[in-house]
Amino acid sequence: MSFRTLNNLTDGQKHGEDIRKLIEEADCITIASPYLFPDFEKFLGNLEWPVEKKLHVITRIQPNSEDQIRNAKSLAKLIHFAKRRGFNLCVSLNIHLHGKVYIFRKNNVFTGCVISSANFTDNGMHNFHEWGVFINDKEEIEHIYSDLMFNRSQSNISNTSILKMAESANEYEKKNRKPPRPRLNLLKAISKHDEISFLKAPKYWLKPIGITEDPIPKNELFDSKTLNLHFTVNEPTDVSPGDILIAFAVGRRRLISAYRVESKPRHDGNLSSRWPWYVEGRNLTPEFGKNWFDFNLNKEVLKNHFEQLYPGQKVKPVTDQNFGAFRFGRDRLEITPRFANFLIQEMKRKANPIELPHK
Repeated sequence: MSFRTLNNLTDGQKHGEDIRKLIEEADCITIASPYLFPDFEKFLGNLEWPVEKKLHVITRIQPNSEDQIRNAKSLAKLIHFAKRRGFNLCVSLNIHLHGKVYIFRKNNVFTGCVISSANFTDNGMHNFHEWGVFINDKEEIEHIYSDLMFNRSQSNISNTSILKMAESANEYEKKNRKPPRPRLNLLKAISKHDEISFLKAPKYWLKPIGITEDPIPKNELFDSKTLNLHFTVNEPTDVSPGDILIAFAVGRRRLISAYRVESKPRHDGNLSSRWPWYVEGRNLTPEFGKNWFDFNLNKEVLKNHFEQLYPGQKVKPVTDQNFGAFRFGRDRLEITPRFANFLIQEMKRKANPIELPHK
């Protein structure tokens, strides 16, 4: 493995110089740091940010701490920075995060990784005595990236929820200027559409709805709290309460909504029906289902995006199934927990676009 050390003691080798150069050369950057710059303009402002550049920041919001206030306000400023510069920003929360990891890619190839004691702050990048290691072994970086991205205590959070947390933090500080200050949990300000935990289920399924000859109408809504999800003449004995079904429209290939199974498979009593078996599903993404056609989340495009973002990760747990099986009448396809949660997070992000307040 090839590596070199970084530190903030030697002239010309400070973390900030190295990481700025790596950010400039990459088109996809992942930064995991418990503490963040209060304002990113000084460190990132004079770098080039083409629209295809992607920045993924993973940090923590620790309830009942002053750190959560600083991070919430910092993330809100980062949203404004990304909006002004026009690049793609994704933010994830992990309340257990303590390590600092910086990962860089170019054209879907890992180009470097820094594991360090340095937070993504001015002190971490320049002032404090910090040491880190730069790695460019692609296999090792892929392993680190996979561990980082698929931590079950971590998930994406919408920009709307970040702005709500920052607003709550500002209001809290105005009302409580002097210590001792009351306890505060900014996570309570998060939109009900954001889930701060990995959605767990016994199994996860991709589920077609409709038929090729008669596709679901573009204006049909899937925002109801519950829906009966139908299967063919063979009882779906492998589908159980607690499973998650991610529905897509046959012929249109668009995702419709995600459902938690609430019942055992039941037969509707119609012996001539093509789809007599069904389960009751509780809608997990009703806001997405309200505008599923306009959001246009194509399942094949999402599969390719997932495989590009997370090299080596599988979309399905078994090898005898593939997406093409739906063309031959398959009424469900088991998918991996990681891919399922990726799809659900994409639906939630589509349903909660960036809404920046007027300054």
